[in-house]
Amino acid sequence: PPFSNIDLVSCRNLLIYFGDSLQAAALPIFHYAIKPGGTLFLGPSETVGRFDHAFDPLDQAARLFRRGEGRSQYPTHLRGREAGPVAARRHADQDTAPATRIDWGDGGATDKLLSQYAPPSLRVTPSGEILRTTGKLGKYIDFSGAEEGPRYAASLARPGVREAVSAIVRQVSQTRSRAISRNLSAASEFGSQHFSLVAEPLTDGTVLLIFRDSDRFEPLADDDFDDLAPMDSHVQSLEDELRATRVRLHTTVEELETANEELKSSNEEMMSMNEELQSTNEELSTVNDELKSKVDALSVANSDLTNFFASTALPLLVVDRALTIRNFTDAIQEIYPFRKTDCGRPLSEVTSVLQQNGEVLQLTRDCMQDGEMRQLRVTDPQSQRTWSLVVTPYRAGEDMVDGATLVFTEETNALRLEQALEREGERLRLALDVSSLGVWENDPERRILRIDAPGAQILGIEEGEIALPRFLRRVTLEDRRAVTDAFADMTDDGDDIDVTFRLAATGPRFTSVQLVGRRVQSSDNTRVLGVVFDVTNEREARDIRDMMLREMNHRVKNMFSIISGMVRIAGRRTDSVEALVEGIQSRVNALARSHNLTQNTPGALGLPLEDVISTSLEPYEGQGTWNISGPRVMVARQDLTALSLLLHEWA
Repeated sequence: PPFSNIDLVSCRNLLIYFGDSLQAAALPIFHYAIKPGGTLFLGPSETVGRFDHAFDPLDQAARLFRRGEGRSQYPTHLRGREAGPVAARRHADQDTAPATRIDWGDGGATDKLLSQYAPPSLRVTPSGEILRTTGKLGKYIDFSGAEEGPRYAASLARPGVREAVSAIVRQVSQTRSRAISRNLSAASEFGSQHFSLVAEPLTDGTVLLIFRDSDRFEPLADDDFDDLAPMDSHVQSLEDELRATRVRLHTTVEELETANEELKSSNEEMMSMNEELQSTNEELSTVNDELKSKVDALSVANSDLTNFFASTALPLLVVDRALTIRNFTDAIQEIYPFRKTDCGRPLSEVTSVLQQNGEVLQLTRDCMQDGEMRQLRVTDPQSQRTWSLVVTPYRAGEDMVDGATLVFTEETNALRLEQALEREGERLRLALDVSSLGVWENDPERRILRIDAPGAQILGIEEGEIALPRFLRRVTLEDRRAVTDAFADMTDDGDDIDVTFRLAATGPRFTSVQLVGRRVQSSDNTRVLGVVFDVTNEREARDIRDMMLREMNHRVKNMFSIISGMVRIAGRRTDSVEALVEGIQSRVNALARSHNLTQNTPGALGLPLEDVISTSLEPYEGQGTWNISGPRVMVARQDLTALSLLLHEWA
């Protein structure tokens, strides 16, 4: 190589264009040129291959290698440049410059000793590749048919040597200790040689093989050679050789032409392969771009998934088919006390606050077995919390179930609200039942009334839906217009409805009903919700009260007329005020006694005339005498007041 003792050699994207022979020749040169501890920098698609014993990886991904500590061999197969006249000339300052390096050689004594007097030896790699040879190895190794490039001892060894070399190199490479194989025999075309094979491991990972002769060389017997018959003349022999040479030459020419044609066809094939490789390279570039876009999309999806797991407030857990933890959100800490290192841990080994922990595991197994979604309500008895668990299958490629996803939704507040609503509904239902109220709902668009069971009983119809026109036919003709207008006004301007009406019946007693309702506006529709109750008794009581008030008004008017008449009569008969007051007072007392008689009269038949006369004349007892006799005559209640006043005037 042009330089040696180099700190860094960078050979990127060059070795991929070399064949095996060129790579096998280049890497030892790199090893020789780099100083111990130096660095080799290769391309992303290149590696040191079978020379891993000579280079240690620093960063395998970056293709950085450090030169091993083993001794390297000078590449003697490289041809050096012959020194010409120009190279022989040197400048004067170069002659006087001090030498930077002194190499004290031994004058070739070492090479002479190894080649002439030392036993033959081989230095091979753990794979059997020959790195260096010393001595005469013709009896053990056949170099005659070796091709250019890497040479392997097991391939070139003669019969009887091949098996021993392969076995001892493999053993020493594994154990890194010396080994010897005795009583071996190497067979060649000239005879056989008995020897022992010694293997010595070296510090750089290579193996030194030493062939020690254990006996004299035994040549083949004479019977193994063919005798050459004598020729008539030397010329005839030369002619025979010439003819044979011509035949071989003709055959060689034909083979050369055939090989040339084959080379042409191979060249054409190589050109077509080159075009195919170019198209393949373009396709690979396209695939690379697509792969890059997919990688970018995958990175975005991974980031989205990471952000989702970090931001979601739902307790979520993902397990694989073996029920080991794959991923989870931070909110799951309320149920399972997970740590970041629990990924890959079996879920059954983690305790939870759930009372139904075993059911959760079995539900997850069932979901992964049949691929169907499962639901379960789970509780924490200690904190009185409730979650709704939904287990869905985790599907990988080709719709294959590769695990399960557990999503917990807390329902504690919803259940408490539901229970409160149920209790409130029960209290409302009880209040409605006690007060005999029915609930109704009107759909203005469909003109449909929905009435519950108490309301249907009050209205005398069936429970459920009823059309508004049919409902109006249940109202009497006198009240139907008011009910129709009330529903119309409520629908148009949104006023509340409060109407009382009587239900149509054959009589004599009519059922009075009161409807009270209000519009309820929601996001999707508008409806009217209200109650209905029976006001028949209240209406009858109001009618009786009105009748009593009219009767009392009539009686008071009559009383004032009577008093006015008594005043006029008393005024005509008296001359002084005292007499007038006494006359009016006596007549008022008589009127009071008659009123008392009317109130104390049992039933509606009146009083006997004898009792009326006795009661009217009772204040005048002692002022005169009278005798009451005659048949029993009954006086009606409406005649008692006039008869009492008449008897008072007579007395």
